Amino acid sequence: LSEMNCNDQRTDECSLLRQYIKHSWSSLNENEVHSQVTIPFHWYCNSFWDLDSGEDENLDLCRQWWICPNHQKRCGTGQCIDKHWDSIIDSEWDCADGSDLEEFFHKRIESLQQRNRSSISIVDSQSLFGICNKTHPFACLSYNTSLSQYKCLDFTQLGDSNIDCLGGIDGRNTMKHCDGRSMLGFNFKCSSNDICIPYKQHCEEGHRCPNQSDDEQWCFHRNNSSDCDGFRDFICFDGSCVSLGRCNKEWECSFGEDEYMCDYRNYVSEFYPYRRLKEIDVKHTIYSPELFHFPSDTNITQININSIMSRESTITSPFSNSLLSMSAYRCNRGLGVFSSNNSIVCFCPPQYYGNFCQYHSDRFLLLLHLNLSQSIYPLGNHPNILLKVLLLFFFENEILMIDQFQVQPTLEVNKIYKRSFHFVYSHSSRFRQERMKRYFNRSNILYSHPYSIRIEIYETQRDKQVSLIAVWQYTIDFDYLPVFRLAKVLRLTKYDPCLTNPCHPNEQCYPLVNDNSKYLCLCKSNFTGPNCSIEDSRCKNGFCAANALCKPDYQSYLRGNHFPYCICPFDLYGDRCDIEYNDLCQSNFCLNGGTCLPGSTFDQVICSCEDDFYGSHCQYKKSIIRLFLSNHTLAYSAAVLQYFLIDYKVLNLVLADQQVYTVLPSFLKYGDENEVVPEVVLVKIYSSYQDTRSNFYLLSLHMHTTSIKATTSMKEENQCPSISQLSIKSISPIEYHQICIKNVSLLCFHDNFYLCICNSNHTRVECFLYDSTLDRCSYCLADGLCLKGNHIRSNDFLCLCPPCHSGLHCQFNSKSLTITLDQLFYPDLT
Repeated sequence: LSEMNCNDQRTDECSLLRQYIKHSWSSLNENEVHSQVTIPFHWYCNSFWDLDSGEDENLDLCRQWWICPNHQKRCGTGQCIDKHWDSIIDSEWDCADGSDLEEFFHKRIESLQQRNRSSISIVDSQSLFGICNKTHPFACLSYNTSLSQYKCLDFTQLGDSNIDCLGGIDGRNTMKHCDGRSMLGFNFKCSSNDICIPYKQHCEEGHRCPNQSDDEQWCFHRNNSSDCDGFRDFICFDGSCVSLGRCNKEWECSFGEDEYMCDYRNYVSEFYPYRRLKEIDVKHTIYSPELFHFPSDTNITQININSIMSRESTITSPFSNSLLSMSAYRCNRGLGVFSSNNSIVCFCPPQYYGNFCQYHSDRFLLLLHLNLSQSIYPLGNHPNILLKVLLLFFFENEILMIDQFQVQPTLEVNKIYKRSFHFVYSHSSRFRQERMKRYFNRSNILYSHPYSIRIEIYETQRDKQVSLIAVWQYTIDFDYLPVFRLAKVLRLTKYDPCLTNPCHPNEQCYPLVNDNSKYLCLCKSNFTGPNCSIEDSRCKNGFCAANALCKPDYQSYLRGNHFPYCICPFDLYGDRCDIEYNDLCQSNFCLNGGTCLPGSTFDQVICSCEDDFYGSHCQYKKSIIRLFLSNHTLAYSAAVLQYFLIDYKVLNLVLADQQVYTVLPSFLKYGDENEVVPEVVLVKIYSSYQDTRSNFYLLSLHMHTTSIKATTSMKEENQCPSISQLSIKSISPIEYHQICIKNVSLLCFHDNFYLCICNSNHTRVECFLYDSTLDRCSYCLADGLCLKGNHIRSNDFLCLCPPCHSGLHCQFNSKSLTITLDQLFYPDLT
C-alpha cells in the first residue's frame, strides 16, 4: 500500500486504495466465518460446566449419544470422569446423578439395615429416614413435606430437572450456586430466597434461611436442646443426642442422619469452589487421543514421549546466595559487581543512573522492526550479504549517541525481530540548561524540535566496498517528556537516487525513505566539516581497514568524538575493523554443512544451516516429513497445504507451517525443529473465487513421530467433508460420535470449529479445535478470494479473481471500454 501512486504528484491508483479501504471496513462477507464461543471437544460431557449455557453438559444428550474414551469411567448420565477419583473420600459427586457413589450408597443401606432389622423399606412405609433399597438408594428430607417427610430416590431422579430434596441437595451438580458461577455443591439452597448456605455453617446463628420454615425441618435437629447444643453435636430423629458425632464419617444415629448433608473435604479443598480442584486437574492434564496412523503403510520413526529430555544445560552460579542478594538489592535494577575491596560497583541499565542506579534517566526509546519480506532481498538471496544498521541520536547537527546492529537478510527475511534501543539525554550542564529553556517556552516546544534520530543502513558484501543504501530521519517531537518511545517498521525498497545532485562535491545526496520529498547531503567517507570540505588525515592514512568507511565525526558526543568511527566490511569487525570473523569461525564451528556468518553483534557469529539441520552449531537434525503425492484427477484453482502440531491439553491444532499453490508438487517435504513432526497434514482445495467452503483432505496423521516417509493421495477415502456435505442438520457436538458409528467408510469430517477424525473401529471420534480461517487474508480486490501462505511472509498469498479481473491483487479489470498497457502485457509480466 505504501508504494501505491496516490499522493500530491500522482493519483492514478487512488481509486484502488479507496476500494481497499472500503473492503477493509465492511462487515464480514459471505466467505468469512462468524466466530462464537467454543470449547475443546473432550470437555463435552466431562461433568464440568464450560459453556455459560451449560449445553456442554446436556444430560439427555450425554446419556444418549456420548461415548467415553477407554481411560475414563462412564456415569449413568453419560458423562465421563477420571477412573482414579475417589468420591467416597471427598464426598463430592463426580457424576451428576451420583452414580459414582453407587457402591457407597449400597454399603450404607446394608449397614443401616443390619442395625434396624425390624424396620421395613422406606419406599413402602414412607415413615423412616435413611433405610432405602438398592433401586432407590439415596435418602433425603422431602422438599414437599405435605406429601411425605422423607424420600428415597433412584439415580434417574438425582440431577434431573425436578427438586425432590430439601435444599436442592439432589441437584448439587445440576443446579447453579446462588452466585451464578458454580455448581450448588455443598450448599443448602433456601426455597423462598436465592440464598445458598454452606453445609458446614448451616443452622449456626446468622446462617439460616430468611424464611426459617425453609430449613426448620433440618435445623431443628442441629441446635434444639440445651444438653446437645454444640455445633458438632446432633439430635437424632429418635431424640437421642450424639455428642461430637456430626459428620465424623460414622453412622451413630439409628438411620445415619448424623452424616446427612456433610462436607468431608479437607482444609485445603474447602477454600475452592465445589469440584474446582478436579476441574483444574482435568484442564491441565495431557489428553491422549485414541487414533491410528494414516497412511497405514508408512515408514515412520516413533519416540517415547516420556524420554524427551531438555537439551538446555543447567547453569549453577559460582557465587553464594547471600552475596548475590546483596548485589541485587544494592543496585536498583542494575548489575552489582564486587570490587577488590569487597565494595559493590553498580553498572546501570540505560533507564537509570547514579552510584546505586537510583535515578531515572530522561531517555528516548526506539523500537524497530526491519521488515524484509517485501524488500530488495529475495528469499533465496546469497548469504554473503550483511546489513549494518546505524542509529544516530542528534541534537541539531551534533551526534549525541550512536548504536549499531547487524542483520543477515538470508536469516531474517522470514522472521520477525523487534529490537529496542535506549538513547539518554545528556546530563551535562549545557544540555540540561538547554532543555530547561525549552520547558518554559511553549513556542519552542511546538515549533522547534532539535532532537532527532537518523537510521542509516549499509550493505556489505564479501570483498566489496561498504555502501549506504537507505536513510530514515525522524524528529523527536516530545523531547520534553521524561520518556518518549518511537516505534517504526522499516521497509527496504529499491534505492532511488536523487533526481538532481544539490550537494557539494564531497557530499552524497540521499532521499529519505520515510519522506521522498526530502533529502540529506551526507559526507563521503573520510570527510567532515562545513560542507564536508575537510578530509580527515587519520582516515586518509588508513585508520580503518580497506573497504571500510571512515566517519570522522560519528563517534558521538558521549564517547568524546576523539577518533573516527569505522563502518566495517563484511568479514571484519572491531573499532578499526582489524579483527577477522574467520578467527571466530574456527574449524568445525558450524556442523553438517552449515555456513558461518557474522551475527547481530560484532563479536558474534551465527550458523546458516542446511535445510535438514538447526541449532546454534547446526548440531541437531530436524524432524522430517516426506510425502509423495500420488496422481489424482482433481481439478482445482488453488490448494493450501497445512502442517499442524497438536496441543494435547486442549486438543488444538497449532499451525506449524502453511503453503499455498496453484499446482501441488508431487513431492512434499517439511522439516521441523520440534522433537516430533507435525501430527496432522491437511490440504484444502479451492475451485474458484466463489468457493467459500473448500474440500479438505487428510494427507497424514501420525502422533509422537520423529520422521515420516509415505505415499498419500487426495481421494474420496481421505476426504474430510463438512457437516453440511454429509446432509446432517444442525446437531450438538455431543452427537458427533454417531457420525462415525453410522458412516463406517468415513475417515474424517469438519465443521466451523472442529476437525474430527474417526477411530480405527468407528466406535467414537476425536475432534480437534481448528481455525478454518487460517488460510484467509484480505489482500484481494474486486471480491477476489485471498488465500494465505506462510504467515510470516506478508507477500505470500494468492488471489483467485472473478471473471475479467487479473493481477496480483485482482486489480486489473478487462471490462473497461479502454485498454491499458498493464492489461495488454500483464500475462507476459507475470
